[in-house]
Amino acid sequence: MKKIIILFVTAFTLLSCSSDDGIGNNENKITINNEDYNISIFSMGNINENNFYIELMANSYFEHGEGLHLSFSMYNSNGTSLDDGVHTFNHSLSRENGTFYNGDYFVQNNQFTSNNFEEIEGEIVSGTVIIEKNNNNYKITIDCINQDGISVTGIYDGNLTDY
Repeated sequence: MKKIIILFVTAFTLLSCSSDDGIGNNENKITINNEDYNISIFSMGNINENNFYIELMANSYFEHGEGLHLSFSMYNSNGTSLDDGVHTFNHSLSRENGTFYNGDYFVQNNQFTSNNFEEIEGEIVSGTVIIEKNNNNYKITIDCINQDGISVTGIYDGNLTDY
């Protein structure tokens, strides 16, 4: 009887864990050339009329100038909020809703604490950025290519950050 109870408890424990309970489901990161960079800050603002900028960065970039900073200039239907949906790179400056014309990034270590200061920068030349929002939560999925043909991908799932 004791073995049956242990078997029942074990089976119940295994079955009660859902597949979306896994650790790391909300891993906010950008991958550039197979190198992962954690991101923890998302901010955005209106530039003018229907033009918004979004920024994704590591806490360490904001605080110490090290880590990743990625930004996009996006067009959407209004000047008060960023639209849900797919935003596609368009270098023609056509100002069409659902496009972005500028994307760039910087990755650097801290020049004051590192003996080997390094800075990597790149420009986005194609791809998509998908914006999904639910109240104050934003999910941003990035699938882009830089000027050297290197993949720039990632996901941020979280709230806007005031800084």
